[in-house]
Amino acid sequence: MVNIDINVADSRIKDLLGQKEMLEKQILEILTEKRVVDKENLELEFKRQGKGETEADQKHKQLEAELEQAMRLRKQNEVMKESAEHMSTLLADEEKKAKDLLD
Repeated sequence: MVNIDINVADSRIKDLLGQKEMLEKQILEILTEKRVVDKENLELEFKRQGKGETEADQKHKQLEAELEQAMRLRKQNEVMKESAEHMSTLLADEEKKAKDLLD
């Protein structure tokens, strides 16, 4: 009878040790995930405050903004040039019509 109780207790101890190991692994995984989330939150907070950008990042953003502005201006210039050419053509036609009327 005592041997049976000892065997049951040993079995229970093994079960509890297995559960303990499993729970410790889960805790380690959760702590690892928490560290990752904390790091991401800190990075987002720095970016929100403007501290997350290095000088190189700021220069890169400024360069991209300048390039976009240059492209917009170039496109606007092309449209204005095409418009001027079209108006010049219309003006030449009108001048020709006016000359024809005068003659």
